[in-house]
Amino acid sequence: MHFTSYQAAGAERGSVVGRGVLAQLQQQIPEEQDYSGALACIYCNAESYHHDFDQVIAELFCHFLPNSTNKFNIIYNCVIDENLVDEVRVAILAIT
Repeated sequence: MHFTSYQAAGAERGSVVGRGVLAQLQQQIPEEQDYSGALACIYCNAESYHHDFDQVIAELFCHFLPNSTNKFNIIYNCVIDENLVDEVRVAILAIT
């Protein structure tokens, strides 16, 4: 199992945080290893929830789903954190 998290602020922060957390994950996992699943927790505030959440999920799906096998699962959830005014944070636990 591999764990990483990333936080971003500003314009397009959902896409930025998605790409950032995946880049960190790729540094931990050798290319020859396949994912069998992943858990992702997306933290954002209630006001920007829909926009940020959609951007993060799009980045995660583009990365994980092309690499999937029949046993692959991605489970994701969003946590509303009002302390994140102009920020989004993502935490991923990847299973290889």
